[in-house]
Amino acid sequence: MQVSTNRLIRMIVGPIAFGEKPVSDNELAKDSKEFYDKILPRLDKLLVDREFICGDDPAIVDLQYYNEIKTVITL
Repeated sequence: MQVSTNRLIRMIVGPIAFGEKPVSDNELAKDSKEFYDKILPRLDKLLVDREFICGDDPAIVDLQYYNEIKTVITL
């Protein structure tokens, strides 16, 4: 998720904030579709029936720690 999210942020923010070359609508649509159709459903499956850091529902902190822990484990 982190890689895909970073890619989408760069595609959207880069041209606006840093004057980078804008990506095509097709390229943005393709990456957005991958994020919404593949990555979010996988994340949703990971979050079902889990214990969370700050209560009964997932929060930003849970996602951040998941990304950090996953990165360390894969190294």
